[in-house]
Amino acid sequence: MDHIPAWKRIAIRNQEGSTTDNDATALQVTTHLATANLSKREKRKIIKGEPESGKNQKKHGNPNKKQKKDKAPREERLLNKEQVLKDQLRYLIDFYREKVGTLPQEVWEHKPVQAQLGDPAISDEEKDASSSKPQVMEVWKFSKQKQNWLLKHVLDDTQIPECYDELLYVYFKDLKGGSKAGLEKSCQDCVDRHEKAQLEAQSQDSEEEKRGKDVELGEKGDEKAPADGDESSTKPEETETKDQKADSASKPRNDEIPPSEHQVKRAQKLLEYLKQA
Repeated sequence: MDHIPAWKRIAIRNQEGSTTDNDATALQVTTHLATANLSKREKRKIIKGEPESGKNQKKHGNPNKKQKKDKAPREERLLNKEQVLKDQLRYLIDFYREKVGTLPQEVWEHKPVQAQLGDPAISDEEKDASSSKPQVMEVWKFSKQKQNWLLKHVLDDTQIPECYDELLYVYFKDLKGGSKAGLEKSCQDCVDRHEKAQLEAQSQDSEEEKRGKDVELGEKGDEKAPADGDESSTKPEETETKDQKADSASKPRNDEIPPSEHQVKRAQKLLEYLKQA
């Protein structure tokens, strides 16, 4: 029996009025294979009905893949970021509420706390009564990971704002072991850098005052004309280089930036609590 091409079989069946979807698909495949520039492997996959390769899927897109969400405007993202309460700060808040009680007012005024914990005027009992859902009691649980984060950023105003000072003092006053020694060292280093910066500022002021006096004396000496051939007279270039060296010596290096007043205050207060324990 001779082989009849697919297109000829479809033509015969069209005349008989019995064209099916399979025949139409066969015609489409025949036309596709005849006109497309495909390799033998791709043609075999099409004939066998196998799924298309990843290369072709990328062109048409993967229907199962979720589309990326459009980014929110920058102002909105910054606002949302400001309202996010860090897990470590929430850990500190939960500790204070369980061990001491009501949070200080300055903590409630922190935007992330307001966004996450709500209005402080409403008590926990009123919240439980107003909610129809069964409430779950939140119990504070020690976390070594969160404590290490607090120890690492204890003197960082940007990570732990000033309003959390009282919470830090209560949390770290009973600290024991190597963590206590490390915290004491960090606080003492902060105080030492502050004192060093003060001494450098005082010495810089005295040097500037002395330099001003020297300039005044030099101006008075300039009124007298120097003798010809006098090599002892100071050249202006040499004076400028000396001034530049003095300025560079008085400026602190980037790695010796003194701590802020609040950082020093927090370090001193922590040292007091740690020494009392």
